[in-house]
Amino acid sequence: MKKITFTVLLLVLLVSVPAEAVFLDDFLVNTDHRIGPQGWCRIGVDGYGNFYITYVAADDTTSNAVGFVKKYNANGNLVAGPVQVTPASLYVEEGGMITVQQTGKLVVTWGLTPYPIYVPKHPYAQMLNSQLSPITPLFRADPEFDSLDSYNGAVMDVGMDQNANFTLIWRLSETNEAYYKRFDSLGTPLCASTRTSDYTQEPMLGVADNGKFVLALTARIFTPHSTTYPLAKVFDGSGTPILNQVMITCDGDTIYPNCATNVDTCLVGDFGDVALQENGNLMYVFSGCDDNEPFLCPYGRVFDSLGNPVSEIFKVNTENTNTDFNKPIVVTDGRGGYLVALSDSRYSPYYNGRRDLFLQRYDQLGNPIGMNFRVNNVLGSKATDRVNFGIACDGERVYVVWRDGRDPYTWDWDIYAEVIDLDLVGTYVLGDANFDQKITLSDVIFAVNYIFKGKPLPEGDVLVADVNGDCQVSLVDVIYEVNYIFGKGPPFVPGCLP
Repeated sequence: MKKITFTVLLLVLLVSVPAEAVFLDDFLVNTDHRIGPQGWCRIGVDGYGNFYITYVAADDTTSNAVGFVKKYNANGNLVAGPVQVTPASLYVEEGGMITVQQTGKLVVTWGLTPYPIYVPKHPYAQMLNSQLSPITPLFRADPEFDSLDSYNGAVMDVGMDQNANFTLIWRLSETNEAYYKRFDSLGTPLCASTRTSDYTQEPMLGVADNGKFVLALTARIFTPHSTTYPLAKVFDGSGTPILNQVMITCDGDTIYPNCATNVDTCLVGDFGDVALQENGNLMYVFSGCDDNEPFLCPYGRVFDSLGNPVSEIFKVNTENTNTDFNKPIVVTDGRGGYLVALSDSRYSPYYNGRRDLFLQRYDQLGNPIGMNFRVNNVLGSKATDRVNFGIACDGERVYVVWRDGRDPYTWDWDIYAEVIDLDLVGTYVLGDANFDQKITLSDVIFAVNYIFKGKPLPEGDVLVADVNGDCQVSLVDVIYEVNYIFGKGPPFVPGCLP
């Protein structure tokens, strides 16, 4: 019997075949705030699949940068917000960090300055209920520092346990000191502002449901060259220290800080993040360079509850990052493993060019599950900064938000989000170009749009559409797949797809 001809193929492609997406695809978050640049977005999820997004936009009357929060249900329908959670009298320097309890209580944090004076900057926090109504007023976390007029307290992270006790960490930009403070479910301080490091670059925080929390700090150890080392300081639910551990040591790959090879260190803590499991195990991710790649890359390592390495140092990115601005973030996946998000310029022809946002999943031992998964559908649409994205996971789905620049008619940025089935992150079926776990004519249409219109595939690696095994995607693959779908051709041949 004759195979499907090219003429028949073109007739087939005229038929509209909708794709059955298995995730909530890219959608615009700041529908109410399109004027001016948006930024500082983060995301959190409760125990019912409802997800909450914070972002910064221009105030309607003063054009000041203020903070907003929105709530969506598990189907992606907006159910509350946008609620303005910072006043027009205060300017958002950074923040929007969010932590959400299983019941839907949430805490949002911001680094705020008086508007339009812009000094001093202090960390602020507020607890809201699941309907985004205030449980506490917006409050200063650091009243002990009122006497410092030039104070510059940059809020870094926040986390909450199952009892709605939450911990906030910030950094003094002038002195590079890190402080944390713990609060109960009513916002009452459980301790004073506690200095935890005399030198740190980016302190980050991980909080488990049972109350344990970990501070990841790049503290200076006074060696002959005053090397900075990443430290993990772990505390129990009462705030008692139970571990103080150097996380990255010289027993693994050689990693250079800031890609400089003239220093006597094999590690770096630039732009790190940390995630803590219930059993005390943790993953630390950070940026650095090795001997084999001239770009700043994200790396990670897993440790047990005693601070012993469970894995060697591993590289997160599967392709060259093509950038020297890279800050990975990590969360637990709800199943004992971890999810890492990274932003790089691997598809840009320019160094530090337009970015994309990727996910990489790991098991509890630090073994990769699948490969890097590109989140944003429009290639190169993710903002060129390294910090404006966030992820959350509830054990079933992954929730992602990022600052996006896909609108070609404006220089302003928007906020986009996506919800993905956890089991499908980084896992691909050969020929499944639309990523719905089926082989249908929808996949053919996606492949044709990629070939003739330059539209990217939604899975992050175009070689998933290489079904004849020649390590490229062309019209030959389209014809090959059509023949297979109609039972007229051989099965797919694996090529260069990992």
